[in-house]
Amino acid sequence: MKFATLIMVAVTTLLGPSYAHAQSESNLIENIPSNENFETYLQRDLNKYFTDLKSREVKVTYTLLRDGPTQSGIAYPKYYLWVKVNSDGNLLDQGAVRLAAIDGLRFEITDFLSISDIAAHPETIDNIFPKALEPQIRKFSGLQ
Repeated sequence: MKFATLIMVAVTTLLGPSYAHAQSESNLIENIPSNENFETYLQRDLNKYFTDLKSREVKVTYTLLRDGPTQSGIAYPKYYLWVKVNSDGNLLDQGAVRLAAIDGLRFEITDFLSISDIAAHPETIDNIFPKALEPQIRKFSGLQ
């Protein structure tokens, strides 16, 4: 267990769950971009990630799989999306993405499961994404 996690457990034990909730809220506030910048930063970072991955200029469209962030302890808040990657009007790829909101300034894609990865290894959904999102991911990928 990491030192920071041990500290959080100790403080929560001493001060109670309301302190842990306040810390979690603080982590959300400092890491999630403002409403006015959220979509701009998200689009910028998705386009950059997939442009680098595909070695060509792309435009990414996305659907949030969950309305808000998922916060676990002191980790960066996570978002889950279904993305479609297009170039010159052609669909290059699509799949499920997990990304972290960092410092209110950027998003970092931590995982991408393409539709072909999901079809070949559907069990990987549970290794990366919350169990509650599995039905949506299966639906988007055509497994249901």
